[in-house]
Amino acid sequence: MNFKTTITSVLATGALALSTAVSAATFDFAYQADNVPPFERGYASYSLTDDGITVTATGSDLSGNTDYFAYLDYGNAGLGVCKKLDANNQCDPNNDDNTTLGEVLHLSFDNEVTIKSLNFTNGDHIKNFVGTDGVVNQFNVKVDGVTSTYDLEALFTKSLTGTHFDFWLADQVEDSDQNQFYISGLTAVPAPAPLALLALGLLGLYGANRKKQA
Repeated sequence: MNFKTTITSVLATGALALSTAVSAATFDFAYQADNVPPFERGYASYSLTDDGITVTATGSDLSGNTDYFAYLDYGNAGLGVCKKLDANNQCDPNNDDNTTLGEVLHLSFDNEVTIKSLNFTNGDHIKNFVGTDGVVNQFNVKVDGVTSTYDLEALFTKSLTGTHFDFWLADQVEDSDQNQFYISGLTAVPAPAPLALLALGLLGLYGANRKKQA
């Protein structure tokens, strides 16, 4: 098989790999809690699948204590963390159903993805993380072991690529409702497969070679 045929074959396969990575999976945790049985409740491990991508949520404290629960909260809230569940898998007390200071919400995907958008709500179930002092709350995000700090606006526009994502509050603002958060939803796409990346590289080489020959 000559070089041109090899490149053509790899490009075709790579194009197919890229085409399968275009569709986005949408995970609407607020909708799940409000509209899909069993509605609001806590889980030691909560999984949801959309468009061939599965995300699994768990909760812990900052020291890694995993005796916490991922919690779907009703009322346009979303996914939070609860320390203790009652016999009906409801948070006890019922106001401890969000991710607050000292708690970590973990999201793990079955394959590497790029999170294209993230939506958060605060303790009042609205999108406001500015305290009465005018300070915007900061979020720590650990992606596959690497931690970065963002404010909410930066997180709305940031693409994050990896398999394991941890979210927790980095600081405290004056308003206590801004010291609590839920992830109400997110969209994710599969990260480009290695073969697709190779195809793009070969496409560049092929183009450069043709230009040189011309």
